[in-house]
Amino acid sequence: MRMMLEVGLVLVCATLFALMTALAVKAQQNPEPPAPAKAQQQQQMEDEIIVRGRRDGEPGFQESWEHHRQEFDRLHKIYGTPGGPNRRADRMTDTPNPDSGKSVMRSPSSDSVQGRPSRD
Repeated sequence: MRMMLEVGLVLVCATLFALMTALAVKAQQNPEPPAPAKAQQQQQMEDEIIVRGRRDGEPGFQESWEHHRQEFDRLHKIYGTPGGPNRRADRMTDTPNPDSGKSVMRSPSSDSVQGRPSRD
């Protein structure tokens, strides 16, 4: 029984070795182009930027800016100018510092520094 198992394992290993050898020979006969060349070609295609010129009738930058400026002026006349930006975040973060007036210098009559643990 053990002998048959060993013979079976040897046959499986021999078959796998033969298949791997056949694949290696086939790979040497039909070499494929290197993968970096394909990746470089794809990267060149991704880096391409298409720029198109203005078509007839499309406004240029200056014309578009003037149109928007006129529209803003018209809306400001109707609704008024918008207020300043919301400074709520500034009010929340600009709280007074309770430690701002404290000294961190060593007191001449003490071994401790204010705000730091003592040497004990």
